[in-house]
Amino acid sequence: MLLLTGQRLREVAEARWSEIDFEGEVWTLPKERSKNGVEHKVPLSQAALRMLGALPRFEAKRHSEGFLFTLNGRSAVTAFWAARMNFNKAILVARGEAPAHWTWHDLRRTSASGMAGLGIAPHVVEAVLNHKSGSIKGVAAVYNRYSYSAEKRAALEAWSRYLDTLISGAAAANVLELASARA
Repeated sequence: MLLLTGQRLREVAEARWSEIDFEGEVWTLPKERSKNGVEHKVPLSQAALRMLGALPRFEAKRHSEGFLFTLNGRSAVTAFWAARMNFNKAILVARGEAPAHWTWHDLRRTSASGMAGLGIAPHVVEAVLNHKSGSIKGVAAVYNRYSYSAEKRAALEAWSRYLDTLISGAAAANVLELASARA
């Protein structure tokens, strides 16, 4: 979910079922949980929706519970250090060498850089990331109140399709390979 949405570790880890609108295909991060104190609507790609649909659900005893990522239904997952070590071990076994040093925030940077590499406009990437001081600044930021919802959805769908091609090793169905310039 970190890679598919580009959101912050704590925001994803503490996400609740009550924030997910499956019909509208959107996750509403409440302002109380967002780093910048602004409610943030995150369009959910088909891959993100499939991932959420595969998660087990624990019955919440209180409205504040109902975490997406939990081991007991009462609290959010917090064993990030252990998860990262297990991931590093899996890479070591698969590749025979330890991965370079990385942090969970690198997945957010990867999402942002990957969307930029796909040609997504910087202000749309900033909107996906919920950056308050993005590429639209000054007077433009005061007057431009547009949410970029459709653009954010298109960006996250494109990013999701790209991730799928990396995982599957297959070329994207909507990508046409062009002959090289030397041919």
